[in-house]
Amino acid sequence: MGGCDSLIEELNDRIILPLKITNEHQSLVRASALLSPPKGVLLYGPPGCGKTLIAKALARAAEATFINLQISILTDKWYGESQKLAAAVFSLAEKFQPTIIFIDEIGEDWG
Repeated sequence: MGGCDSLIEELNDRIILPLKITNEHQSLVRASALLSPPKGVLLYGPPGCGKTLIAKALARAAEATFINLQISILTDKWYGESQKLAAAVFSLAEKFQPTIIFIDEIGEDWG
């Protein structure tokens, strides 16, 4: 990703390194919130600007499982089904830690 040096450095410092440290040194992470990876990151921009590419590159660099989830899969007309699907995704992510869940096109249904 040429020309994005400051972005790459920021993502490395705030996401990739904490994920790697979490895997290798659990006791250090428990001792300092500064070493913990973020619970969420919002990537925004028009279609085709590279949000998915960045998320996949982050997962690859952090040696994390990547789940690309379309928001339309989580929306169900039956009461409670959306919550069950979301719970299943997060349960799967927990089993394959570290995991990056990329929820694509979230603004289309909730914007």
